[in-house]
Amino acid sequence: MIFLIGTTFLVKGKIKGESYNLLYVFNTMYAWLSLIVFTSYIIGLFLAGYGQNPYEWYAFTDQSKSLNLKWFFLKFIVLSIVPFIFFIRKIRIHRVITLAILVIINVKYWLTYMQNFFRDYQPAAWSIHYEDSLSEKIAMTFCLLVLFVSVYWVALKRKKLPYPSLIFTNRV
Repeated sequence: MIFLIGTTFLVKGKIKGESYNLLYVFNTMYAWLSLIVFTSYIIGLFLAGYGQNPYEWYAFTDQSKSLNLKWFFLKFIVLSIVPFIFFIRKIRIHRVITLAILVIINVKYWLTYMQNFFRDYQPAAWSIHYEDSLSEKIAMTFCLLVLFVSVYWVALKRKKLPYPSLIFTNRV
């Protein structure tokens, strides 16, 4: 992603327009994926509270109450809402704002990483670390590539890209 933003700063001409198109598609995908993730957080909160199972409620609230980490949980929720700004079309192609939001997103991922290793009492975490096999990595990469090209194609057909495409041109 940083390479993509860097191309919008350094490259000139038609390739710069194409890098803006790719930035637009990536930010569109990230806005929708962040909406899905935030919805899963809200559903988890609803199920933990509505189910009235004390163990489930403890597992959900333990991440915010452990050693007085309410500020940690609040930052996590706020940083999950920040990518929603990509739903505004003008901001999706603004490279400086994209770079700033990218830094905020990385902070959120580091907070998640640190929170997951804070108190890990689940028996599944006691075993050896699971590593994806090569076939799983290839399948995930292929699925993400198909998703990215599909979003690019839909944006191109709907004439939503900010610049004319160099990849898919209408040849007569």
